[in-house]
Amino acid sequence: MHVSFFRSRASLTLAATLAAAPLLSGCEVDSLFGPKPNAAVSALAQGAREDAERLEGSDPELSALRGEQALAFDAEVARLCGTLEDGSTPASCSAEKVEEASEPVETTGLEQIIATFGDLPEESRPLAAQQAIILAEATGSTDVAKAAQAANLTEEPEAAEAAREVLRGEYALAYGVGVAKAFGATNLKDLTAAINERIAALTTALEPTGEVPVAEAGYEITGIASPTDAASAQAFINAAIAQAADSWEAAAADAESNEGGWLNLAITGAAHAGRFR
Repeated sequence: MHVSFFRSRASLTLAATLAAAPLLSGCEVDSLFGPKPNAAVSALAQGAREDAERLEGSDPELSALRGEQALAFDAEVARLCGTLEDGSTPASCSAEKVEEASEPVETTGLEQIIATFGDLPEESRPLAAQQAIILAEATGSTDVAKAAQAANLTEEPEAAEAAREVLRGEYALAYGVGVAKAFGATNLKDLTAAINERIAALTTALEPTGEVPVAEAGYEITGIASPTDAASAQAFINAAIAQAADSWEAAAADAESNEGGWLNLAITGAAHAGRFR
């Protein structure tokens, strides 16, 4: 009976406290107790906003791109938060809340995306990789040789295998260019040089692992119609270029972080390949 008495007192105290508390509107309750913006994605949105403001006078085109990227990351924050029954974003994940939750960023741009990548939800990494590649291409960050020299894949077996797979794709692209040339495709000099640059970069990154794929005698490039004349040969080249760039982007999106420098190399390689789309 003694224990029951104290339980009753506790219940009465809680009831009195709730009765005395001011009533909260639905929006206020949602704002206080609803889902919170993802910190890592919010930081990328904030970094993009800061770049957009900083570059507005000196580089309007890049400023506009960073503004678009801020909106893309804001949309990702909202997607991660989910929606209410009426389809709206919870007040706790509004753009204002995202800005309030964002800490001052130490770095912005490509460097920030790469540094933050490992903290992102897995489902948000494809977007981050895509935006990083767009930014790398826009800023001319396409030095694959430099990125390869900075990489160390000896302790990163998954990254090394991903690099090998991309290298096999580059060998296939080089073979495909030769086939297309035989059917009359033209203006292939710069493309061939770029493919060789990426092959050399991947070879540099993989040599310390002791396992570097070599080019095979022939390749079958799936998903693309084989050329039969000059027109189809050029279409074949365009499709093969897109396929190669997509493989680099997929490798970047699949990276868990920039351990070993593979993420940086994959982003750089994707931007390097994407110039020929």
